[in-house]
Amino acid sequence: MAGKHGVRNHVLFETRVTGAVWDDGAAKWRVKLLHKDGTTSEKAASAVLLAHGVLNRWSMPKIPGLETFAGPKMHTAGWDTSVDLKGKRVAVIGTGASAAQLAPAIADEVSHLTIFQRSKHWVLNNPDINVNVNDNVRFALREIPHYKEWFRFRVYWFSGDGLYGNVKMEADWPNQEVSISAQNDAVRNYALHYIHTKLASRPDLVEKIVPDYPIFGKRIVLDADGGWLDTLVRPNVTLETRGIDHIEKDAIVLNDGTRVEVDVLALATGFEITKVAGNLDIVGKGGCRIQEDWGEDDPYSYLGVMTPGYPNFFFVLGPNSAPNHAAGVNMVIEAQINWMVETLDLMVAEQARKVEPTIAAYDAWNEKVAAQMSQMIWAHPKAKSYYLNSAGRNIISCPFRLADYWKWTRHPAREDLTLS
Repeated sequence: MAGKHGVRNHVLFETRVTGAVWDDGAAKWRVKLLHKDGTTSEKAASAVLLAHGVLNRWSMPKIPGLETFAGPKMHTAGWDTSVDLKGKRVAVIGTGASAAQLAPAIADEVSHLTIFQRSKHWVLNNPDINVNVNDNVRFALREIPHYKEWFRFRVYWFSGDGLYGNVKMEADWPNQEVSISAQNDAVRNYALHYIHTKLASRPDLVEKIVPDYPIFGKRIVLDADGGWLDTLVRPNVTLETRGIDHIEKDAIVLNDGTRVEVDVLALATGFEITKVAGNLDIVGKGGCRIQEDWGEDDPYSYLGVMTPGYPNFFFVLGPNSAPNHAAGVNMVIEAQINWMVETLDLMVAEQARKVEPTIAAYDAWNEKVAAQMSQMIWAHPKAKSYYLNSAGRNIISCPFRLADYWKWTRHPAREDLTLS
């Protein structure tokens, strides 16, 4: 498809962007490039779309002695398939989504698997994960009028805004220690039933994994056909909840001094997502730097797509635009790209060379986000997740429905923008 539409002719392969500097006189971004051979160059661009995503910079655990480990150590995002795990003692550090996919895949070939848990995650059974679209459904999609539209809405609702009630607090809901709404409480009971059923023979594991915060307070672990919980009860698997003190060349040493000897380290420790611009050096109008404006982990934006002081610079999945109540990231990205194209079209129509949000629109949007966020599950005192920065502010999640965000990004609000 890329070849058919000539996309490859416009791609610089084996090239890394290291930064961009705004040239106000020319109304251009001077994009800094680093090539594979170590040489550098610069490319002028009328607009920049930062679309490197939020899940692309590995988060390595800050455990003393990690660098001294003598065996293979791999982050799950950079897995080395040449490493033979057969008969090895493997340690998985982390119990989030990555660990829940990795552990079932390797448990039957290792001699022993020790999974180190720092924090608890709700586990939810999703029986539809591995269900294929069968011939009957294909026939209906192809032949039955409006079935395709209904099917698409069903997919959207059950993985989109139909889940919004799980994360929106009901002000008068009783016992908000354990749940925040009727819908949230129902899903919590569904998850508890699944966990207790799967771990009926291991009440010690139930105690270890069931969180004390409302479900959806942090990213849940979806279990496909019991793979994750079934793995935890295997005789060659240990779930270790005692804290790690340090790592030695052949072992992980716990806080109580216990040594767990291992041959391979698997680091299921997620990604660094609070630095939205990553390590890029972005210099805007008047020499302002986005790394200084946002600091280590305090980014703000307008609509999750732009910020004042950086004309013609667009963010894909920028601050507070991630659909963390649902699996709607594709919908949000498409909505944002649509807004960006519409905004560039507006520039052309008005014969403008620069566009950025007004300070008033920027402030209004962030006030709106803060007000709505106070009503969401992520504001619950026990909901500590990677959505929050060091000050406890949620900088990742969009607190609004997908349908609302889609509507707001259909066309740019002219009064919110400065074009010149």
